[in-house]
Amino acid sequence: MINYNKQDFVLNKNEEVHNMKKLLSLILAALLVASLCAVFAFGASAASSDLYVKAGGTGDGSSAEKAFGSIEDAYSAAAEKTDDIVIHVVGEVTWDISLATFEAPVHTNKITFTGDKLNITCSKSYFLSLGGRTVFEKIELVPSTKLLMRTNFNDIVFGEGVVVSGGNKVCIRCTSKDIIDGYDFITNTFKANANITVLSGIFEDLCIFQNGCPANLDGDVTITVGGTAEVDNVVVARNSYNTVNNATFYLNGGKVNRFLGNTDRSMAQLEGQTMPGVTGKFTVVVSDAFN
Repeated sequence: MINYNKQDFVLNKNEEVHNMKKLLSLILAALLVASLCAVFAFGASAASSDLYVKAGGTGDGSSAEKAFGSIEDAYSAAAEKTDDIVIHVVGEVTWDISLATFEAPVHTNKITFTGDKLNITCSKSYFLSLGGRTVFEKIELVPSTKLLMRTNFNDIVFGEGVVVSGGNKVCIRCTSKDIIDGYDFITNTFKANANITVLSGIFEDLCIFQNGCPANLDGDVTITVGGTAEVDNVVVARNSYNTVNNATFYLNGGKVNRFLGNTDRSMAQLEGQTMPGVTGKFTVVVSDAFN
């Protein structure tokens, strides 16, 4: 005969039921998490981060077969997105900005240009004016003359694999003598930071202010040159009335001929020196031997 305590039996039974409910709760929670992950994964894959443009395109830019027909259309569509966008140039595309400054639409996302060959019909009188963080990588750029790019203090990156061909160079300027948003007329000051990175391509100038721009920068400057980039001049404060707070220059490969401030200096004269026009700290970091 088996003896048992009725109270113990009830307690054990209740414990089994409790454990079963706990197990079921864990299983349901796991299924819910898995379902949510699937939903988010589907949403992420459904949100395209790529747009395409090619000569003669008539599509919505969703694929190479349905490509936009102009850089302007691709740029406008990319600027409307919230996620980072890559614009693929398919084949040889021509972009004419020779008659007026091209004011890119304002965007909060990063827009990257990559692909085959982009012919840019440009003028020494007008700019390609950027509206947000912009990247060029693994693309051939063929400007018809010197290509003037104005960042408006948005980050600009020339990543790896940019070929600037046709015998002309790129000039990157954060602002020009044309007054832009963010300018304080009372103090003649822009409140912004300037970040320029070039790892490939050929450049005449990387500069904060265009010559003749009567302004100062209440912010810091970071300029990075590396990889295969070739730069004639790096310019922080070209005129006696241009100043910036702090400036840091990184050289990791690449080639730079001169560093222009209010005093012109060769690369060999930079390290350990102050730079007129920099009111705070001027730092030079050379992590790869200058070639």
